[in-house]
Amino acid sequence: QLERQGPTLILMVQGELAGKPLSCARFIDYVTGKENITVRLWQSGSITGRVLSPQAVPLDGAQVSALMDVGGLTCHGTMLVGEPAVTDTTGQFTLRDLYPDTRYRLRVTCPRRERKLTDWIAVGSRELGDRLQVVLRDAPGSVAGRVVDGKGSPVANSRVILGHPCIPDAVAVTDAEGKFRIEDLVPGEEVTLCIGWNFQKAKVGTEDVVLVARDRQP
Repeated sequence: QLERQGPTLILMVQGELAGKPLSCARFIDYVTGKENITVRLWQSGSITGRVLSPQAVPLDGAQVSALMDVGGLTCHGTMLVGEPAVTDTTGQFTLRDLYPDTRYRLRVTCPRRERKLTDWIAVGSRELGDRLQVVLRDAPGSVAGRVVDGKGSPVANSRVILGHPCIPDAVAVTDAEGKFRIEDLVPGEEVTLCIGWNFQKAKVGTEDVVLVARDRQP
């Protein structure tokens, strides 16, 4: 698998030897025109953990995704790799076939629970085990408002992003009146809303946020 990020080519290789999964991620500066690159495969790593409520109740059906550390190759410094894992009835998940000797952050979501991005986790060739626990709080709150243009007129079908545009936590699309709503938020917390590349802070529970969709500068 090849993916271009600016002047860098990300080469991702996965295979199998004697029944063991092997993988490697290699960043190549293709501007130099170098060829005949040797890629050494290593035994794939994995991350195993559990997703719980603050009361230590296992959360079934939570989705866990792996974001690989790619430094300055993307605007957020991470890239989504592999398929998401889903927790079972014990709250356990396992992300497999990860690239070894690489750091990851986990994005964890669950209906009616807060969205969480973990700290960096270093992955080797061994599983981390159940000592990795992600706790998700209840999130019955929401934030709502409308999007207008520079003259104050409503803007329909505009994408309002929660969090960073490169890896949005949630996306809402405005209706014919320019209105939007984002739910599953923790009451009282401050969140970042983005339209285009214009950012605005809002407190969860606010119902009258006004975002201005500005024309892109030539």
